[in-house]
Amino acid sequence: MSRQVIAQPLSHEAISGHGLQVIAAPSSPSAAHQGNQGTALVVRGMTSFPSNYSKAPSGKPASCNTAYFRCAPRPVKNGRLRIKVFERHPYTRQAFIPLGTDKYKRAYVVVVAEDKGMCFRDLVLRTRLRLDGKPDLNTVKAFIAVGNMGIVYEANRWHSPMCALNEVLPTLLLIVLISYRPSSLRWFNTRMELQRRIVWSIF
Repeated sequence: MSRQVIAQPLSHEAISGHGLQVIAAPSSPSAAHQGNQGTALVVRGMTSFPSNYSKAPSGKPASCNTAYFRCAPRPVKNGRLRIKVFERHPYTRQAFIPLGTDKYKRAYVVVVAEDKGMCFRDLVLRTRLRLDGKPDLNTVKAFIAVGNMGIVYEANRWHSPMCALNEVLPTLLLIVLISYRPSSLRWFNTRMELQRRIVWSIF
């Protein structure tokens, strides 16, 4: 079984409501302030890294970590990119920032999905809670990012691993972690071949 999703250009407007944030240079100098004795333009508060590890079963402290990812390009055949696994981090955001890549080149694909867990009503908290489930493949969205765009995945958001396009993509990873790995990551194997059709003419 296969499903097709047409990838859209990554933008602040396109990702609204999909548990994502774009990290990119400001569209105009007026959105930035001077810093470093007037030698730099600075945009503050682009994102933050709160975490929910206080609710994790391990009860262990967490800290913000960085890592270097050198991502090989994924094979694209007949305009299609195959996605076979989703992951999510229940207690932390996760960010990927490309390093030294061309802002005019398509660099990677972002693929996200809603959760398909069962909902129940908590009478004490008076809210609807979602049990640990799996990605809803009917809600999959895909976005194509250029080289000067970083991406932030909200906590507990199902997404594919990094999908570089065309050439090797060096990236900086930011994530809040603890040593108790089972609290930090959830995997879901789709057991089907999901095909993501990339429309190359959209740029």
